[in-house]
Amino acid sequence: MKKRDVFVLVVICAFLLFIPFSLGEITSVTPNPIASAVLVESNNSAIFNLTINSTQEDEIEIYALAGMMIEPSKPIELKAGSNIIEIKAYPNDMLKKQRGVYSFEYKLKDRSGRILTEYLKISIAELKDAISFKTLDVEYKDNEVKTVVTNLQEAYLNDLKIKLFSSFFDDEKTISLKPKEEVVITSAINKANISSLPAGSFVLKSEVSARGVNANFDSSFRYIPKPDVLTKEVEGGIIIRKNVVEKTNNGNVPATVQISIKKDIFSRLFTMHSLDPTKSERSGLFVTYSWEKRLEPSEKFYVSATTNYTLPFLFIVFIIIIVLFIYSYTRTNLVLIKRVSYVKTKGGEFALKVRIYVRARRFVEDIRVTDRLPGMTMLYERFGNKPNKIDHSMRKLFWNIDKLNVGEERVFSYIVYSKLKVVGKFELPPAAASFSREGKTNHVVSNRTFFISGIADGI
Repeated sequence: MKKRDVFVLVVICAFLLFIPFSLGEITSVTPNPIASAVLVESNNSAIFNLTINSTQEDEIEIYALAGMMIEPSKPIELKAGSNIIEIKAYPNDMLKKQRGVYSFEYKLKDRSGRILTEYLKISIAELKDAISFKTLDVEYKDNEVKTVVTNLQEAYLNDLKIKLFSSFFDDEKTISLKPKEEVVITSAINKANISSLPAGSFVLKSEVSARGVNANFDSSFRYIPKPDVLTKEVEGGIIIRKNVVEKTNNGNVPATVQISIKKDIFSRLFTMHSLDPTKSERSGLFVTYSWEKRLEPSEKFYVSATTNYTLPFLFIVFIIIIVLFIYSYTRTNLVLIKRVSYVKTKGGEFALKVRIYVRARRFVEDIRVTDRLPGMTMLYERFGNKPNKIDHSMRKLFWNIDKLNVGEERVFSYIVYSKLKVVGKFELPPAAASFSREGKTNHVVSNRTFFISGIADGI
């Protein structure tokens, strides 16, 4: 062989030795993870976009060896330039026993049979490590609670059945999560359940089901402290006056409440309280009673004060009547008083003695006293002051008096009887009188009288 030919052969071999190995016309393969995590309990796949740059059209196959299956399994047509191909990697059950990040080898084979080896990383995790729950703080007046569900993995989590349990609410939702996605679940608060709950931390229990596999989670949230005490006061009544003061702890923290009721030194004498006061303070003509109690959330505390003015009211009414009577008495020019008493008879008849007192408080004249006989009775004319006139048809008796000086008094008496037996109360009509005073005619009426059978003296 000539020296020239040997030199050319050596150059060609050296060139071949220094050319890096490549698959056909592919210049680069760049993986872009879309969902690089796989859940043990699921049959989801890791998803990647491969950016393949080729200098010319070609056809390739992508596959992995033991432990991993890659889709698509059919040949893929490449165009000249940049190609983006989505592949899905499915680890087998043996590989799923791993936890954490796993790097696996896959191969690209062109139509001429040349092979390029590349590597991808996937994360293998359990369902309990793929999700987190965070419930936002709850305010006192809130009507709903928001719970943030976060996908911690680069994986698609589809059709997750979620159950939430807490003292504030129970809820159930079905959601799907994209890689690293957050979804907010809004749940209505059960107001009846939390009315007596104090502020503080509360546990949220969550249960997630995916393809027949369950995972349980515990998290916590805060019920923000909020004091709120409602005061209600009701007062009513006139003679018996009642005052009720009620305090209700509508907040979510314990509260110490105080009730105060003020009374003057007169009304306090007639006031009774439903509870003994914690303390009382006197200031001038007033006394302030105070009660204090610690209330838990939704607890109530009330005190009632009842002031009974019946006794002083009756006393005042009695005084008014006395004053009116005295006033009327002093203003009356002529006073008529009628009295009746029982009289025993030999024949056993029912008989009563009637007296009429006529008293002048001022000078009066032309006085005419009139009385009427009770029904079923007759006048016993042999006794007493004989009337100036008797009207038998009207059953009336008349006495005339010319005049009476100041303080002068006359008494007229007569007896009535009846052969009928009287049982119980026997009432007599009042007497009447007319008189003249300073040229004016006036009239007065006596009191009413009655007799009760079996009592010696009438009233």
